[in-house]
Amino acid sequence: MKNFLKVFWILFVSLLFTTSCGDFSFNLNVENPEHPSDEILAKTTPLFNNAGTILNRWYLTVHGYVGPGMMLKTMADVATCSWGMFGVNNMSSEPRKAWNNNSNYPYSRATENYFDRLYKLLADANELIKFAEISSENEDADLVLLMGKVGQAFSVGYLSLVFDRVWISDENGMVGENPVDYKQGMTWALQKLDEAIELATTKQISVPETWLPGGGGSNERFVAFLNSMGARMMVGNLRNKAQKENIDWNRVLNYTNNGLATDFEIYMDDETWYDLLNTYMVYPGWARVDMRIVHMMDPNTPDYWTDDIEMLPESMSDDARLATDYQYLSNNNFRPTRGKYHFSSYRYSRLDYYISEWTTNLVEFSLSEN
Repeated sequence: MKNFLKVFWILFVSLLFTTSCGDFSFNLNVENPEHPSDEILAKTTPLFNNAGTILNRWYLTVHGYVGPGMMLKTMADVATCSWGMFGVNNMSSEPRKAWNNNSNYPYSRATENYFDRLYKLLADANELIKFAEISSENEDADLVLLMGKVGQAFSVGYLSLVFDRVWISDENGMVGENPVDYKQGMTWALQKLDEAIELATTKQISVPETWLPGGGGSNERFVAFLNSMGARMMVGNLRNKAQKENIDWNRVLNYTNNGLATDFEIYMDDETWYDLLNTYMVYPGWARVDMRIVHMMDPNTPDYWTDDIEMLPESMSDDARLATDYQYLSNNNFRPTRGKYHFSSYRYSRLDYYISEWTTNLVEFSLSEN
């Protein structure tokens, strides 16, 4: 019986092979929709929709509650706050502490979230460029390519503003085997920004309102915004006085001269676009303006809240900004045990319209900054 089964299977397999060989194709250029090639993928992937998320994802990351923005404001003595809020109290305490880079640090997400989201943005921007070049015949290819280059510039640029070293990759893969320092990272980011400016200018590309709500997407406005961003990233990347003296100020001037002539605003719909950073930094009961800033507008007001101060009177300075952009507070709600140097008699009120309306235009880049 065993021998019979062996013979049967040999004859069956031979017959099957003989009858199917004639139909067997040796052509290797067969489209496989389960594992498509880059060319197929470029035609089927919703590039247009992916490109439309680049600016929004960058904005939500750098304006996020879970990020380094709040603690950097307090570290710089621009704002003051003694609450926990992702390292705000820890990093503004005096004397200053080094950042705790251990993964078990309670506020490690302040940098991890920023780090992860910007590198994801860079990876997606690289993919956009790769597929846009493959689909160059598509009428939207230039717009997709522009968003890819903007994504590269903004992601690596903002990583360089915060971290000492940056890993760089582009549409061709990793750039170098090791991370570069923040200066090299910013140089690379500005190169990509310049490419984006040239592309947008040459091709007269405008950004759809659905991608950048608030009226800033016209070609002229967006190109001006990109130039102003170049100045912001260059100057913001300085770490010390020596770098400030040696920066290429002519390049900064070129960016600003080609930059914004009016405030650049983005429409906050409170669903897709919102600013949690400024919400918590200006909302009553949360952060306040550091006394150092108040002192700059009124030298008669101390720049530091010492332990012997119970309350400070309202400033009598004729600086109009104290009346239009700031609100005097007659008491403090911070805990004295965390250091009275956190105390302040003013909060920033210029954005009260935003934290009351929520759905409104909000300035991302002011003319005064440019």
